[in-house]
Amino acid sequence: MEVMDRDQILQQIEALEHDLTPNSSGEDWKAVGDLYLLLFELENNASHLDNAIRYLTEAAERDPENARAHANLGLALMEKGSTTESMASLKRALECTSLDTKPHFVAHYLLGKIYTSLAQHDSALRHLIEAHRLDATHLEAWNDLGVAYARLGRNEEAKYQFRRILEEDPNNALALENLSRLEAVTETSEGEGKGEAEPP
Repeated sequence: MEVMDRDQILQQIEALEHDLTPNSSGEDWKAVGDLYLLLFELENNASHLDNAIRYLTEAAERDPENARAHANLGLALMEKGSTTESMASLKRALECTSLDTKPHFVAHYLLGKIYTSLAQHDSALRHLIEAHRLDATHLEAWNDLGVAYARLGRNEEAKYQFRRILEEDPNNALALENLSRLEAVTETSEGEGKGEAEPP
C-alpha cells in the first residue's frame, strides 16, 4: 500500500468531504475520519484529531455494525485522552460481527494498553492474549503481552514472550530491553535482595 504524504491526504479529504451528503453511508464518513486520524499521526495537530472523532462518531452512528469505525473511533478517543469513551468504543467494536479480524485485533490491543495504564493487569493480559491470537506478527502488541505477564509476576512466561520476539526479530529494541530488565530483576531476587532493577 502506498504511503500518502500530507498534501495527498488533504486532497483526498477535500474530495471526500465534497461528496458527502446527508444520505452518505457510514463507510463514507469513516473514510474521511480515517484520513484525519492519519493526518493527526503525521502532524500531531489536535484539530485533526477532533475532526477524526467527529467523522468516526458519525460513521459509527450511521453503521452501528461497522467494527472498523468503532475501533478507529476508540483509537482517536484514546489519543484524545478520553479513556472511558475510548473503552466504550473499543468494546463496541468487539461486539460487532466481522469476518475482518483487524478491528478486533485493534480493539483488544488498545484495551490491553489502556488496562495496563490503569494497572488492571489481569484485564490487560486477557486482551493482549487475544490480540496476539489474532495477529501474532504485531511485535509491539506481543511485547506488551510480555510486559503484562511481568507485571503480574509471571516472569518465566514474560521471558518466554520476549525470547520468542527476538527469534523473529533479533534486534527488537523493546524486547531486548525488557528481557534484560527482567533477567536483572530475577538475578536480584535470587541474590541477596539488593539492587535497583525494576521489571518492565
